[in-house]
Amino acid sequence: MRLRDLSAARFPLQAGAARANLRADFDPGAMPLNLQILRRRLCIGLVLALLSTSAAALAETILQRGNRDEPETLDPHKSDGYQEYWVQSDLFEGLTRIDAHGQVVPGVAESWDIAPDGLTWTFHLRPNLRWSDGSPLTADDFVWSLRRVVDPATAASYASAFLPIVGAKGITDGTDKDLTKLGVAAPDARTVVIRLTEPTAYLGGLLTLGIGFPLPRKAIEAYGDEWTRPGHIVGDGAFVMDSWTPQLEIRLKRNPNYYDAAAVKLDGVVWSVNEDDETALKRYRPAISISPACRASWCRRCNGKCRPISIPARSFGPASSRSIPSVRRSTISGCARRWRC
Repeated sequence: MRLRDLSAARFPLQAGAARANLRADFDPGAMPLNLQILRRRLCIGLVLALLSTSAAALAETILQRGNRDEPETLDPHKSDGYQEYWVQSDLFEGLTRIDAHGQVVPGVAESWDIAPDGLTWTFHLRPNLRWSDGSPLTADDFVWSLRRVVDPATAASYASAFLPIVGAKGITDGTDKDLTKLGVAAPDARTVVIRLTEPTAYLGGLLTLGIGFPLPRKAIEAYGDEWTRPGHIVGDGAFVMDSWTPQLEIRLKRNPNYYDAAAVKLDGVVWSVNEDDETALKRYRPAISISPACRASWCRRCNGKCRPISIPARSFGPASSRSIPSVRRSTISGCARRWRC
Protein backbone atom coordinates (compact mmCIF):
# COMPACT_ATOMS: atom_id res chain seq x y z
CA MET A 1 0.00 0.00 0.00
CA ARG A 2 1.29 3.42 -0.93
CA LEU A 3 2.01 5.97 1.78
CA ARG A 4 -0.91 8.19 0.66
CA ASP A 5 -3.34 5.25 0.76
CA LEU A 6 -1.96 4.12 4.12
CA SER A 7 -2.46 7.57 5.55
CA ALA A 8 -6.04 7.64 4.33
CA ALA A 9 -6.71 4.22 5.77
CA ARG A 10 -5.29 5.12 9.19
CA PHE A 11 -6.98 8.51 9.38
CA PRO A 12 -10.16 8.21 7.26
CA LEU A 13 -12.00 11.05 8.99
CA GLN A 14 -9.14 13.49 8.70
CA ALA A 15 -8.57 12.58 5.02
CA GLY A 16 -12.24 13.03 4.19
CA ALA A 17 -12.32 16.41 5.91
CA ALA A 18 -9.22 17.55 4.02
CA ARG A 19 -10.83 16.62 0.70
CA ALA A 20 -13.95 18.51 1.67
CA ASN A 21 -11.87 21.58 2.50
CA LEU A 22 -10.09 21.36 -0.85
CA ARG A 23 -13.41 21.25 -2.67
CA ALA A 24 -14.58 24.29 -0.75
CA ASP A 25 -11.38 26.16 -1.65
CA PHE A 26 -11.18 25.33 -5.35
CA ASP A 27 -14.66 24.29 -6.46
CA PRO A 28 -16.79 27.35 -7.28
CA GLY A 29 -19.89 25.26 -6.79
CA ALA A 30 -18.93 24.61 -3.17
CA MET A 31 -18.68 28.35 -2.38
CA PRO A 32 -21.49 30.13 -0.53
CA LEU A 33 -23.90 31.88 -2.92
CA ASN A 34 -22.81 35.40 -1.96
CA LEU A 35 -19.16 34.56 -2.65
CA GLN A 36 -20.07 33.08 -6.03
CA ILE A 37 -21.90 36.30 -6.99
CA LEU A 38 -18.97 38.41 -5.83
CA ARG A 39 -16.55 36.27 -7.84
CA ARG A 40 -18.65 36.60 -11.01
CA ARG A 41 -18.89 40.36 -10.60
CA LEU A 42 -15.15 40.69 -10.17
CA CYS A 43 -14.53 38.62 -13.31
CA ILE A 44 -17.05 40.64 -15.32
CA GLY A 45 -15.54 43.90 -14.09
CA LEU A 46 -12.04 42.78 -15.04
CA VAL A 47 -13.15 41.75 -18.55
CA LEU A 48 -14.98 45.05 -19.11
CA ALA A 49 -11.94 47.02 -17.93
CA LEU A 50 -9.67 45.15 -20.32
CA LEU A 51 -12.10 45.60 -23.21
CA SER A 52 -12.50 49.33 -22.60
CA THR A 53 -8.71 49.81 -22.37
CA SER A 54 -8.15 47.87 -25.58
CA ALA A 55 -10.91 49.76 -27.38
CA ALA A 56 -9.43 53.11 -26.36
CA ALA A 57 -5.98 52.06 -27.54
CA LEU A 58 -7.32 50.82 -30.88
CA ALA A 59 -9.47 53.92 -31.39
CA GLU A 60 -6.58 56.38 -31.01
CA THR A 61 -5.05 57.47 -34.31
CA ILE A 62 -1.77 59.38 -34.15
CA LEU A 63 -0.05 60.64 -37.29
CA GLN A 64 3.75 60.49 -37.15
CA ARG A 65 5.27 63.22 -39.32
CA GLY A 66 8.90 63.95 -39.97
CA ASN A 67 10.75 67.24 -40.19
CA ARG A 68 14.36 67.45 -41.25
CA ASP A 69 15.35 70.11 -38.72
CA GLU A 70 14.22 71.61 -35.44
CA PRO A 71 11.87 74.58 -36.12
CA GLU A 72 13.66 77.88 -35.56
CA THR A 73 10.38 79.48 -34.49
CA LEU A 74 6.69 78.62 -34.53
CA ASP A 75 5.71 82.28 -34.89
CA PRO A 76 4.05 82.19 -38.35
CA HIS A 77 4.81 85.85 -39.02
CA LYS A 78 8.55 85.51 -38.37
CA SER A 79 9.46 82.10 -39.78
CA ASP A 80 10.59 81.59 -43.36
CA GLY A 81 10.97 77.81 -43.66
CA TYR A 82 8.49 75.33 -45.09
CA GLN A 83 9.17 72.88 -42.24
CA GLU A 84 8.02 75.42 -39.65
CA TYR A 85 5.04 76.20 -41.87
CA TRP A 86 3.84 72.60 -41.84
CA VAL A 87 3.71 72.52 -38.04
CA GLN A 88 2.15 75.99 -37.91
CA SER A 89 -0.57 74.88 -40.35
CA ASP A 90 -1.69 72.29 -37.81
CA LEU A 91 -1.88 74.95 -35.09
CA PHE A 92 -3.34 77.88 -37.06
CA GLU A 93 -5.71 78.53 -39.93
CA GLY A 94 -6.21 81.65 -42.01
CA LEU A 95 -9.17 83.08 -43.86
CA THR A 96 -8.48 80.53 -46.58
CA ARG A 97 -6.69 77.18 -46.61
CA ILE A 98 -5.38 74.53 -49.01
CA ASP A 99 -7.47 71.37 -49.19
CA ALA A 100 -6.29 67.80 -49.89
CA HIS A 101 -6.52 68.47 -53.63
CA GLY A 102 -4.28 71.52 -53.55
CA GLN A 103 -7.14 73.97 -54.04
CA VAL A 104 -7.76 77.23 -52.17
CA VAL A 105 -10.96 76.76 -50.16
CA PRO A 106 -12.70 78.60 -47.34
CA GLY A 107 -10.89 78.41 -44.02
CA VAL A 108 -11.89 80.52 -41.05
CA ALA A 109 -13.87 82.59 -43.56
CA GLU A 110 -16.89 80.67 -44.83
CA SER A 111 -17.06 82.83 -47.99
CA TRP A 112 -15.78 86.02 -49.60
CA ASP A 113 -16.77 88.57 -52.21
CA ILE A 114 -14.53 90.36 -54.72
CA ALA A 115 -15.54 93.77 -56.03
CA PRO A 116 -15.97 94.07 -59.81
CA ASP A 117 -12.78 96.17 -60.05
CA GLY A 118 -10.86 93.55 -58.04
CA LEU A 119 -9.67 96.12 -55.49
CA THR A 120 -11.78 95.08 -52.49
CA TRP A 121 -12.06 91.62 -50.97
CA THR A 122 -14.70 91.10 -48.26
CA PHE A 123 -14.37 87.96 -46.11
CA HIS A 124 -17.26 86.62 -44.04
CA LEU A 125 -16.14 84.69 -40.95
CA ARG A 126 -17.80 81.54 -39.72
CA PRO A 127 -20.10 81.97 -36.71
CA ASN A 128 -18.95 81.29 -33.15
CA LEU A 129 -15.23 81.03 -33.92
CA ARG A 130 -12.97 80.43 -30.93
CA TRP A 131 -9.30 80.30 -30.10
CA SER A 132 -8.00 77.07 -28.62
CA ASP A 133 -8.34 78.56 -25.12
CA GLY A 134 -12.06 79.10 -25.71
CA SER A 135 -11.98 82.89 -26.14
CA PRO A 136 -13.79 84.42 -29.16
CA LEU A 137 -11.94 84.83 -32.47
CA THR A 138 -13.19 87.92 -34.31
CA ALA A 139 -12.42 90.06 -37.34
CA ASP A 140 -10.41 92.42 -35.13
CA ASP A 141 -7.90 89.59 -34.56
CA PHE A 142 -7.23 89.47 -38.30
CA VAL A 143 -6.84 93.23 -38.54
CA TRP A 144 -4.33 93.26 -35.67
CA SER A 145 -2.43 90.28 -37.11
CA LEU A 146 -2.11 91.73 -40.62
CA ARG A 147 -0.87 95.02 -39.16
CA ARG A 148 1.70 93.06 -37.15
CA VAL A 149 3.03 91.44 -40.33
CA VAL A 150 3.77 94.75 -42.07
CA ASP A 151 5.10 96.44 -38.92
CA PRO A 152 8.91 96.76 -39.34
CA ALA A 153 9.29 95.95 -35.63
CA THR A 154 8.06 92.41 -36.32
CA ALA A 155 10.72 91.82 -38.99
CA ALA A 156 8.44 89.44 -40.86
CA SER A 157 10.38 87.65 -43.58
CA TYR A 158 7.55 87.85 -46.13
CA ALA A 159 5.99 91.20 -45.24
CA SER A 160 6.63 92.34 -48.81
CA ALA A 161 4.07 89.82 -50.03
CA PHE A 162 1.39 92.18 -48.71
CA LEU A 163 2.61 95.19 -50.69
CA PRO A 164 -0.54 95.09 -52.90
CA ILE A 165 -2.59 96.06 -49.80
CA VAL A 166 -3.30 99.76 -49.51
CA GLY A 167 -0.76 101.49 -47.22
CA ALA A 168 1.52 98.46 -46.90
CA LYS A 169 4.44 99.91 -48.85
CA GLY A 170 4.81 103.04 -46.73
CA ILE A 171 4.51 101.06 -43.49
CA THR A 172 6.99 98.32 -44.43
CA ASP A 173 9.65 100.75 -45.62
CA GLY A 174 9.27 102.84 -42.46
CA THR A 175 8.07 106.06 -44.07
CA ASP A 176 4.63 105.75 -42.47
CA LYS A 177 4.46 104.88 -38.77
CA ASP A 178 0.65 104.69 -38.61
CA LEU A 179 -0.37 101.03 -38.78
CA THR A 180 -4.04 101.98 -38.98
CA LYS A 181 -3.45 103.22 -42.53
CA LEU A 182 -3.11 99.62 -43.72
CA GLY A 183 -6.06 98.83 -45.97
CA VAL A 184 -7.59 96.25 -43.64
CA ALA A 185 -10.78 96.85 -41.66
CA ALA A 186 -13.36 95.04 -39.53
CA PRO A 187 -16.81 96.63 -40.03
CA ASP A 188 -18.19 94.05 -37.60
CA ALA A 189 -17.04 90.99 -35.65
CA ARG A 190 -17.55 88.63 -38.60
CA THR A 191 -16.35 90.73 -41.54
CA VAL A 192 -12.81 91.44 -42.74
CA VAL A 193 -12.31 93.88 -45.62
CA ILE A 194 -9.00 94.13 -47.51
CA ARG A 195 -8.43 96.98 -49.97
CA LEU A 196 -5.79 96.65 -52.69
CA THR A 197 -3.85 99.10 -54.84
CA GLU A 198 -4.26 96.81 -57.85
CA PRO A 199 -6.17 93.61 -58.65
CA THR A 200 -4.41 90.69 -56.97
CA ALA A 201 -5.95 87.41 -58.09
CA TYR A 202 -3.62 85.35 -55.90
CA LEU A 203 -4.69 87.01 -52.61
CA GLY A 204 -6.75 83.96 -51.65
CA GLY A 205 -3.68 81.73 -51.93
CA LEU A 206 -1.48 84.28 -50.19
CA LEU A 207 -3.72 84.21 -47.12
CA THR A 208 -3.13 80.47 -46.68
CA LEU A 209 0.50 81.20 -45.77
CA GLY A 210 1.78 81.83 -42.26
CA ILE A 211 1.67 85.60 -42.73
CA GLY A 212 -2.09 85.26 -43.22
CA PHE A 213 -2.70 83.42 -39.95
CA PRO A 214 -4.46 85.22 -37.11
CA LEU A 215 -2.30 85.29 -33.97
CA PRO A 216 -3.36 85.68 -30.32
CA ARG A 217 -2.68 89.27 -29.33
CA LYS A 218 -3.10 88.65 -25.58
CA ALA A 219 -0.60 85.76 -25.52
CA ILE A 220 1.97 87.69 -27.59
CA GLU A 221 1.72 90.78 -25.42
CA ALA A 222 1.88 88.68 -22.23
CA TYR A 223 4.80 86.37 -23.11
CA GLY A 224 6.75 88.14 -25.86
CA ASP A 225 8.98 85.78 -27.83
CA GLU A 226 8.02 82.93 -25.48
CA TRP A 227 4.40 82.93 -26.56
CA THR A 228 4.90 79.88 -28.82
CA ARG A 229 6.03 77.62 -25.96
CA PRO A 230 3.79 74.90 -24.43
CA GLY A 231 1.33 76.37 -21.96
CA HIS A 232 1.50 79.79 -23.65
CA ILE A 233 0.62 79.17 -27.29
CA VAL A 234 -2.95 79.72 -28.41
CA GLY A 235 -4.14 78.95 -31.94
CA ASP A 236 -7.22 78.45 -34.08
CA GLY A 237 -6.16 75.36 -36.04
CA ALA A 238 -7.26 71.74 -35.93
CA PHE A 239 -4.65 70.87 -33.29
CA VAL A 240 -3.11 72.36 -30.15
CA MET A 241 0.36 71.88 -28.72
CA ASP A 242 0.67 69.15 -26.11
CA SER A 243 4.45 69.22 -25.63
CA TRP A 244 7.68 70.32 -27.32
CA THR A 245 10.93 68.48 -26.68
CA PRO A 246 13.73 70.39 -28.48
CA GLN A 247 15.67 68.38 -31.07
CA LEU A 248 13.25 65.46 -30.64
CA GLU A 249 9.56 66.06 -31.28
CA ILE A 250 6.52 68.32 -31.05
CA ARG A 251 3.33 66.59 -29.92
CA LEU A 252 -0.05 67.96 -30.91
CA LYS A 253 -3.53 66.90 -29.87
CA ARG A 254 -6.98 67.56 -31.29
CA ASN A 255 -8.36 71.06 -30.71
CA PRO A 256 -11.93 70.71 -29.35
CA ASN A 257 -12.61 74.40 -30.11
CA TYR A 258 -11.76 74.10 -33.80
CA TYR A 259 -14.78 75.11 -35.89
CA ASP A 260 -14.71 71.83 -37.86
CA ALA A 261 -13.46 69.51 -35.11
CA ALA A 262 -15.89 66.75 -36.11
CA ALA A 263 -14.17 66.45 -39.50
CA VAL A 264 -10.70 65.92 -38.02
CA LYS A 265 -9.99 62.18 -38.16
CA LEU A 266 -6.81 62.19 -36.10
CA ASP A 267 -6.42 62.21 -32.33
CA GLY A 268 -3.00 63.81 -32.59
CA VAL A 269 0.13 64.51 -34.60
CA VAL A 270 3.76 63.94 -33.63
CA TRP A 271 6.31 66.05 -35.51
CA SER A 272 9.70 64.34 -35.14
CA VAL A 273 13.11 65.76 -35.96
CA ASN A 274 14.66 63.33 -38.47
CA GLU A 275 18.16 64.34 -39.49
CA ASP A 276 18.54 61.49 -41.98
CA ASP A 277 16.38 59.13 -44.02
CA GLU A 278 17.23 56.06 -41.94
CA THR A 279 15.82 57.66 -38.80
CA ALA A 280 12.71 58.69 -40.71
CA LEU A 281 12.24 55.14 -42.00
CA LYS A 282 12.42 53.64 -38.51
CA ARG A 283 9.72 56.03 -37.34
CA TYR A 284 7.64 55.44 -40.45
CA ARG A 285 7.35 51.68 -40.44
CA PRO A 286 5.43 50.97 -37.18
CA ALA A 287 2.48 53.30 -37.78
CA ILE A 288 0.87 55.92 -39.98
CA SER A 289 3.66 58.29 -40.94
CA ILE A 290 4.60 61.01 -43.37
CA SER A 291 8.18 62.02 -44.00
CA PRO A 292 9.60 64.66 -46.34
CA ALA A 293 12.11 62.20 -47.76
CA CYS A 294 11.40 60.96 -51.27
CA ARG A 295 13.22 57.68 -51.87
CA ALA A 296 11.88 54.79 -53.95
CA SER A 297 14.40 52.48 -52.25
CA TRP A 298 12.16 52.57 -49.18
CA CYS A 299 9.44 50.96 -51.23
CA ARG A 300 11.66 47.97 -52.00
CA ARG A 301 12.17 47.43 -48.28
CA CYS A 302 8.42 46.81 -47.96
CA ASN A 303 8.83 43.59 -50.00
CA GLY A 304 7.46 45.19 -53.11
CA LYS A 305 4.04 45.84 -51.61
CA CYS A 306 4.22 49.62 -51.99
CA ARG A 307 2.43 51.37 -54.78
CA PRO A 308 2.89 55.02 -55.79
CA ILE A 309 -0.11 57.35 -55.51
CA SER A 310 0.13 60.74 -57.15
CA ILE A 311 -1.09 63.68 -55.08
CA PRO A 312 -0.97 67.43 -55.81
CA ALA A 313 2.36 68.81 -54.64
CA ARG A 314 0.64 71.80 -53.05
CA SER A 315 -1.49 69.53 -50.87
CA PHE A 316 1.50 67.87 -49.23
CA GLY A 317 2.14 69.55 -45.94
CA PRO A 318 -0.46 71.93 -44.58
CA ALA A 319 -3.51 70.00 -45.68
CA SER A 320 -2.25 66.52 -44.82
CA SER A 321 -2.76 66.40 -41.06
CA ARG A 322 -6.24 67.91 -41.05
CA SER A 323 -7.52 65.98 -44.05
CA ILE A 324 -6.01 62.53 -43.49
CA PRO A 325 -8.70 59.86 -42.96
CA SER A 326 -8.85 57.44 -40.07
CA VAL A 327 -6.93 54.56 -41.64
CA ARG A 328 -4.69 51.84 -40.27
CA ARG A 329 -2.33 51.37 -43.21
CA SER A 330 1.05 53.04 -43.13
CA THR A 331 1.65 55.99 -45.40
CA ILE A 332 4.81 57.78 -46.38
CA SER A 333 4.66 60.90 -48.50
CA GLY A 334 7.32 62.44 -50.66
CA CYS A 335 7.65 65.60 -52.73
CA ALA A 336 4.61 65.07 -54.88
CA ARG A 337 4.05 61.31 -54.69
CA ARG A 338 2.91 59.03 -51.91
CA TRP A 339 3.96 55.46 -51.30
CA ARG A 340 1.69 53.08 -49.44
CA CYS A 341 2.52 49.69 -47.94
